[in-house]
Amino acid sequence: MKWMFLILLIPFQALSSTCISTEDKSLIWNQKYSHLISVTAHSLEESYTVEIEAPLEIESFPFKAIGLFIDSIDDPTLFTMLYANQVDGKYVAWYSVKRELVRKQYILVNYSGEGCDHVDVTKQVVFN
Repeated sequence: MKWMFLILLIPFQALSSTCISTEDKSLIWNQKYSHLISVTAHSLEESYTVEIEAPLEIESFPFKAIGLFIDSIDDPTLFTMLYANQVDGKYVAWYSVKRELVRKQYILVNYSGEGCDHVDVTKQVVFN
């Protein structure tokens, strides 16, 4: 029983951090940087191919990831990360979707440094 008391005397420390983007920050990032991100839906006979192009860095933050949100960013019915290749000095990702499965789709491109420093740019996919 004495050892249990001794364990309680040992200091334990828990560190945590939460990086939260406010709606105001997201709006500012989209206004400043959305022109740098290209999201193009190419129409095929029975489907669309969506191509995303993003620069290697924004505000000296390196590219980290591209995410796809279906229906909503706040409460998506599907979220997935897209694989991006570095091609000709930019990152390129793509995916295909059948016409009958087209719903509201959003692309989020993340650039982040150390800690909570980051920039997120969000664009809606426009299907013609």
